[in-house]
Amino acid sequence: MPTAYLTDETLQELVLREQNEAANDENEDEEEHGDIDKSANYADGFLKYSVGQVEALASIGGADSNLKQVEAKLLDFDWIFIGDNASSFLQTLAETDNDEIFSCSQVRVFVEFMWKGYYDAIYQTLFLPYIAYFVSFSLFATYFGQIESNTLSWGFIMQMACLVVFGKTFVTFFILEIIQFKSDPKNYFFSFWNIMDFTSLVACAGYVFCECTNALSENQLNIMGSIAVLLLWLKLFYWMRLFKQFSAFIRIISEIIKDIQVFSAMLFLCLAAFANCIIVLQNNRKGTDSPPIFDSFTGIEPFDAIIHAYLTGLGDFNKDNYSEGNDITIWLFFLFATILVQLVFMNMLIAIMGESFGRITAI
Repeated sequence: MPTAYLTDETLQELVLREQNEAANDENEDEEEHGDIDKSANYADGFLKYSVGQVEALASIGGADSNLKQVEAKLLDFDWIFIGDNASSFLQTLAETDNDEIFSCSQVRVFVEFMWKGYYDAIYQTLFLPYIAYFVSFSLFATYFGQIESNTLSWGFIMQMACLVVFGKTFVTFFILEIIQFKSDPKNYFFSFWNIMDFTSLVACAGYVFCECTNALSENQLNIMGSIAVLLLWLKLFYWMRLFKQFSAFIRIISEIIKDIQVFSAMLFLCLAAFANCIIVLQNNRKGTDSPPIFDSFTGIEPFDAIIHAYLTGLGDFNKDNYSEGNDITIWLFFLFATILVQLVFMNMLIAIMGESFGRITAI
């Protein structure tokens, strides 16, 4: 056992099993080791056994005996359960940048031990209300928000039900954000998830308000609703860390995103360079009958050029108009962009992801 705190069922099972086997052997084992004192001191609801008791339990049965040996390792965690030491230790573990500490078996045992209580509290008081918040707003924005009739119908009833559930859960998470802001107002907006939570609350509340008051056109309202729904889905994706089956997967993705920050910046510079080159060559086709080098996606030329460069890096070669003018220069730029982005950058991305995956799975 990696800790001094053993559950009553586990220890009693070990004790009774060894005593039953020892009863069938010679009395010399009892004379050598004596009866194990099964008395225990209770501390904070857990059974704590002395070092002598654990050593006696581990040594039952000699080298020549058929009794199964019990190997026990003692880790003194008494100080954890004194005052606020447990919460302080957990806070330190949560804020540490040294992930290697979680490869320690004793730390994992402690975290697993404490997580049982935290899981129930988080699941009941936060996760389930968020599911109600997420489902009610998603249904309202996707289906029932478009209903204009005030007559009693299933659609109108569902619309009112979604608004009631959304309103109650919205107040819960709004108060939670206020509490977080009051606890650390200086660093509140330096956290990505705090910013996303605040933005999501504003977007959801703004959508419901504009839907009920018709303050925006339907086109603008649907754009706002799509952004609000996207933020809720991202938050739900992050909430899945609550479950062991998904926590490691989400941790790997989050760590990979952190590890490719430099890569992403360099990739954007590469795409911007190619986009800038074709914008300059595009000037030769303005005022002529020649078709443009790249299509208009957004109507904003710099954005359109970057989108074209990005699609080129992904293999979507929209090169039908390359030979309509300045063909040699454009094709040289195209070859350079594909070699740099597809062959160099994308293979480097695979290597970075593989390294991050190996590091996290090892921990």
